[in-house]
Amino acid sequence: MFEYYRSLASSTRLGVVLFQCPTFNFSISLLERLAEIPNVVGLKDEHGDMKQFVRQFRAVGNQIELLCGVGEILAPSYFALGVKGFTSGIINFMPQTPRHIWDLLQAGRLEEAARVVECEAIPVFDMRKKRPGYTTTVIKEGMNLCGAWAQARCVHRSRRLPNATAGNFAPFLKE
Repeated sequence: MFEYYRSLASSTRLGVVLFQCPTFNFSISLLERLAEIPNVVGLKDEHGDMKQFVRQFRAVGNQIELLCGVGEILAPSYFALGVKGFTSGIINFMPQTPRHIWDLLQAGRLEEAARVVECEAIPVFDMRKKRPGYTTTVIKEGMNLCGAWAQARCVHRSRRLPNATAGNFAPFLKE
């Protein structure tokens, strides 16, 4: 595995961000070796295993940037460790929520950020978990309900949310 990432990194002068997902979690020893590669600059953690992430952060957090790739739902916990950024899917249709969370996190107001996550982001995350494949579908449907779909014609829409689900979605969209 090390050789695979080393060859990728050596093929470019760009910074390389490692991606940790639910089906793959970097061991501490592998991550330490990868962090020694000059253009490996970060790790996006979409795995969400906080016990493992704490160990990873302690091992390489001073060498590469670690990023909360799980979205808003765990951002306050990651920021409590010292992480400086998070990814967001809902920013595509309700940008005020991740922006508000970001501002609170930057100000060190973690408990307030967690309350915003609870009230505004978790209902959308719950919709994304309803069925396999809904993670992206909910984001696309949110964009559609906001009229942003015309801007994204090149993206293939493989499925639609049932009307009942889309109807439950609309209250989370703010003007």
